[in-house]
Amino acid sequence: MIDSNKFISLFKIAGCFVRDIKLSEKEIVIEVYKRRKTGVCPICLKRTKLVHQRRQRKVLHELIGTQRVFLLLTRRRFICKGCQKTFAEEVPFLLGKKRITANLIENILNHLKPLHLGESQKQLEFLTMGPETVFLSFLR
Repeated sequence: MIDSNKFISLFKIAGCFVRDIKLSEKEIVIEVYKRRKTGVCPICLKRTKLVHQRRQRKVLHELIGTQRVFLLLTRRRFICKGCQKTFAEEVPFLLGKKRITANLIENILNHLKPLHLGESQKQLEFLTMGPETVFLSFLR
């Protein structure tokens, strides 16, 4: 049995349970799912249990040495009983429909903070890039 609480605090994935962990030479995949069984409609603010569909998303969450840490998240779409609209459950550490988490962006930007303006042109370009561009340049 996996001790979810240790992974939740280590990887900052509050509100989730850890179902499984898969290790390989290049990556760590942590399968997580939301604790709450219901969702709140963003339109009428009613809570519903009616699940329309489930999809797994693999999002990059952390870089540890040469290994990438991915979250394999089962994200549900609900149907609201009040207004009949479908909506996706909120996951606080995801950036909308992006394949990276807020935690990864924060770590990359913290890594870049100590850079001084007098350093190389490439480092200076990082300061004007968006978070996704900075992230993609780290993967190259």
